[in-house]
Amino acid sequence: MARNNKPNTQDQEPEVVESTETEQTTEETVVQTTPEGVSELAQAVINADPKEQDKPVEPTPTPNPQEPVVTPTPVEVTTSTAKSTVLTPVGPAAGIAEELAQYKEAMIPGKYVPAVTGAENQRKLFRLIERTINRVPDESFKDCMNTLLEWFHENENGVAGEAYVFRFPGEWRGTPDEYYAYIRLITLFRQLANPSTRAAVVATTGFEYYLQYGTTEAGRERLLAFFGK
Repeated sequence: MARNNKPNTQDQEPEVVESTETEQTTEETVVQTTPEGVSELAQAVINADPKEQDKPVEPTPTPNPQEPVVTPTPVEVTTSTAKSTVLTPVGPAAGIAEELAQYKEAMIPGKYVPAVTGAENQRKLFRLIERTINRVPDESFKDCMNTLLEWFHENENGVAGEAYVFRFPGEWRGTPDEYYAYIRLITLFRQLANPSTRAAVVATTGFEYYLQYGTTEAGRERLLAFFGK
C-alpha cells in the first residue's frame, strides 16, 4: 500500500502558492510484498523514527533537459565480485543430490529406523552409487561424482559415518555380491571424500579391490580416469 506522507499543516502559517499553468502530478509507488517477508520499503517505514515519519516528503528534483541523464549500469555478480560461490547441482547431479538428501533425512543419527527399512535405504544408496559409476551420461559424470564425494565429506561424522552407514547387514535383501559391492564402494568414497587428502589417498589405494563388484568395465575406466589413475 502506498504511504501518503503529507506535511503537517497544523499551527503553521498559510503558504502563498503562485498559480502556474503546469499541473504537478504525484506518482504513487506501489510496493508489493511476498508471503516470504516484508518489502524493503515497508520495513524501512516500520523501523523509522515516528518523528521522522511526520516530516514532509522532499520533492524529487526534475533533471534539466539540457543535461545528459546518466543511467546506473547494473553490476553483474560473478565469481570475482561475489565473496563466495555455491554451485547448485543441475541435470543428473541434481537428481543425485535430491536422493542423497532423502537418504539423510530417513537415516539421520538419533532417528529410530526399523532394521528392514534401514537395510532397504542402504540398498538404495548402493544403487545410487552404482548408477553414477556405470550409467550416468559421460558429460554429467564429473558433476555427479563431485556431488557424491561432497556429500560423503559433509556427512563423514554423521549419516555417512562408519558407525551408521554399515548398519543392518542381517536385513540386506540384495545378493551377496551386491552387499560386497556396497561395503567396498562406500569405503572407497569415504576414504576419498576429503579433497585436502584425496591426492595422497589415491596414490596409495588399490582401486581394483574396491571396484571388483558392482561396476562395469566402462564404469571402472571412467572412475579411474576421474581420479587420475
